Amino acid sequence: SMNPTVEVGDIVLIQKVDTTSIQPGDIIQFYQDNVTVIHRVVRTTESDGKKQFITKGDANEDPDFKPVPHNYVLGKSVFTIPKLGWIQIFIKSIINKIGLQM
Repeated sequence: SMNPTVEVGDIVLIQKVDTTSIQPGDIIQFYQDNVTVIHRVVRTTESDGKKQFITKGDANEDPDFKPVPHNYVLGKSVFTIPKLGWIQIFIKSIINKIGLQM
């Protein structure tokens, strides 16, 4: 959902940051329904004096349904390495084909 900014096989380096420094336009990693997601912040809001983030995948037309609470944020994208993740994807597929556990 982050194409073309982040594509399958890219590695995104995430830095832990103070969430008060996160602004619209930043790409963040956060927990959502027991998985981690990387989306762009499109707006910030507050609830009970705590910052929340309205996020959206670059390839999505609409923002995500739920705001991201500040304590769900794992960090902010600082760098993307294109295609390097394909090495891990390739190795994992070979291991799965021969039946080894990873």
